[in-house]
Amino acid sequence: SINGQMFAVRLDELLYIQTATGNPGNLEMHALDEIATFHDNLNHIASLYPTLFRIHKSILVNPDHIKQLDTTNHYLYMDNDDKLDVSFRKQKLLKKMLNHHHSK
Repeated sequence: SINGQMFAVRLDELLYIQTATGNPGNLEMHALDEIATFHDNLNHIASLYPTLFRIHKSILVNPDHIKQLDTTNHYLYMDNDDKLDVSFRKQKLLKKMLNHHHSK
């Protein structure tokens, strides 16, 4: 909901959600064809959509749109070539999840 209008994005079109820089309490949603900012928090979104994976304290990603994981430099590349930071602590679990996810 943005300014009283409701918007819907299919989960399979969602790339990632991150906290909006310099805008506390707001999130930035990146989908295949759009970017939108809305008021919420990542903990709430993560509880609603358990298939999203938290790669950093401020980023949730859709594993279906991960193109490449760079474990040396701690980056993740999405389908749209966005480069996201991966926390060192999340990297091992992410790698394991990706191996399992892509073997299906």
